[in-house]
Amino acid sequence: MDIKQVENEIINKIKNFDGSINIPAGYDPSILERILNQNPRLLFYINDMQIRKGINPFFQVETRVQIQYHNHDFDINDVHVVSTISDILSLLCRYIGNYKTKLALITDSQLDIGATFTKFKEKYSVFYPNFTQARFTGYIVCKRSIYEFEFTYRIGRVKLNMMETEIQTEVDRISKLLFHPPMPPEVKIYLAHNYLASSITYYGTGEISNLEKSYVHSAYGALITKKCVCQGVAEAFKRLMDKAGVECEIVCGQIIGHDDYHAWNIVKLSDTECFHVDVTWDISAKTLSYLYFGKNDAFLEKTRRWNKAYNTKCQPKHNLFMMARKYIIANKQTLLRQGISPKILGV
Repeated sequence: MDIKQVENEIINKIKNFDGSINIPAGYDPSILERILNQNPRLLFYINDMQIRKGINPFFQVETRVQIQYHNHDFDINDVHVVSTISDILSLLCRYIGNYKTKLALITDSQLDIGATFTKFKEKYSVFYPNFTQARFTGYIVCKRSIYEFEFTYRIGRVKLNMMETEIQTEVDRISKLLFHPPMPPEVKIYLAHNYLASSITYYGTGEISNLEKSYVHSAYGALITKKCVCQGVAEAFKRLMDKAGVECEIVCGQIIGHDDYHAWNIVKLSDTECFHVDVTWDISAKTLSYLYFGKNDAFLEKTRRWNKAYNTKCQPKHNLFMMARKYIIANKQTLLRQGISPKILGV
């Protein structure tokens, strides 16, 4: 066997939790270290490892590796290699925002996980009222630090599944109403913005139950109860964009001059044509506003701060609003016949 075949065989044995691995004669034992350096997520499953030399039946020296495994039922897709605090914060937002219960991190740097999680709670936990606590354990394997998180929530999995079913049904219904081929992506962005901005009531402060807190901070509040805060609006907008096939991300930032944190979206038409869309700040009871639709970084920087190193840069050359409006005006009658109301069309 060539070295690539040997490496693939060892990788497959570790993935299958094979406790006994032989490194053939003629191959340096460091091949195992190289494999684990190139595939660090495999370390999460290794509890103990012993390496010994031995003689095979042909009187050749070979390396025998005995491995004890753990975490057998942990999905490898939930194991992430991280190198910065921003990586960890982004993963925490993604996992807790999607009500995930388990997350594993692997790092070879001296990151303070405890301090990083405290930072997450201070900056972002306001967006996740259904989240109650996280427990994490840490240990070292092959000079890498491994941390396993377990998250708990106020709402149980059964209720979350019911909410998700309702959300997906509503996303399908709205998408069928709004998005029609060969409609270009900028028009889908425009219509989704208008639909949400004209159908949602922004929910301010007040005494509400834990269940209602989970509603208003999620897409459920935006799409089902029609009452939510910025996080719910941003999540709902992303759901519609995902369904429309438009690349979209949620941005968490801070309003300048205030302690408040805020969520909005970035949409991407191409590598150079990316735009901020803040539906929440365009919500109005009387008329549609486009003040925060299709904006660049410079415009948003006047009112807020966010992690520009992690989020997509928005320095477009075109006007998203005018691109969409041109199509709407040219196809107004067709869109009306398809059932899209004049209010959502903005005409």
